Amino acid sequence: MLTIARITWKEILSRKVLVVTAVLSLLFLALYWYICYRSFHTKTYDIGFQTNALEQYTVSATMVAIGLYLTNFMVAFLSIFSTIGTISSELESGVLLSVMARPIARWRIYLGKWIGYAAWSILFALILYWAILLVAHFTTGFILHGADDVRGCLVMILIPLVLVTLSMFASIYLSPLTGGIALTILFGIGLIGGFLENIPGINQSLSSTGFTIGLFIPTDPAYHRMMFDVLSGNMLALSLLASGSSSPSGAFMIYIVCYIAACLSFGVYRFSRRDIT
Repeated sequence: MLTIARITWKEILSRKVLVVTAVLSLLFLALYWYICYRSFHTKTYDIGFQTNALEQYTVSATMVAIGLYLTNFMVAFLSIFSTIGTISSELESGVLLSVMARPIARWRIYLGKWIGYAAWSILFALILYWAILLVAHFTTGFILHGADDVRGCLVMILIPLVLVTLSMFASIYLSPLTGGIALTILFGIGLIGGFLENIPGINQSLSSTGFTIGLFIPTDPAYHRMMFDVLSGNMLALSLLASGSSSPSGAFMIYIVCYIAACLSFGVYRFSRRDIT
């Protein structure tokens, strides 16, 4: 299984995904650093200590929210499009057939590929997450909160794990183009659910609809929980950033872990029984 995971990493490297991702991510971080620096240092914060501190905190929290919101998209698209063709395209090219001709159980192949792509997506998410926090800390004075930031990091990992798991399952039946479009739309539906659930004053029916969507595709609830942890549950900051005054509970995070385990198990089951001739 770990051998399959290593082969998956070699495939990622051979397709130059790592190089392209690293170069463009550095460009993104450089632009983010510039925006943070300019947005913070174009103002002076020396008039009235209390007003000054509130404005400083608002600017720094906004910069972090913008950075993590964009990171959420980048991690999602990388997870989807790195993984989506792993089964269908390799079956069409015959690469997977040569692997399956060897005495290796199908579930080992499936899990090995999942481990490889999950590790790749998690590594990307971790690097961007901490880079955003550190850039905001050194340019805007955003206060890091230690345990809360680590907890937000752990929640952040759930987003690529959900999307890698769903992409692997979709790749059993769909072509890379069809599967990529389907997962992107599904991710967008999850965003709509998050908006519905967190719009202040929205009626209960639409809020319940948003919650139901979150159960179906739980990427946006994980994002809102991550923001809640990064901002240490500061209600003022969360309301200013339209992230809602509440966040998904710890029990919902456990639900997401169970969701991933269930989807992964079902994917293994379906791949093991797919007629490949």
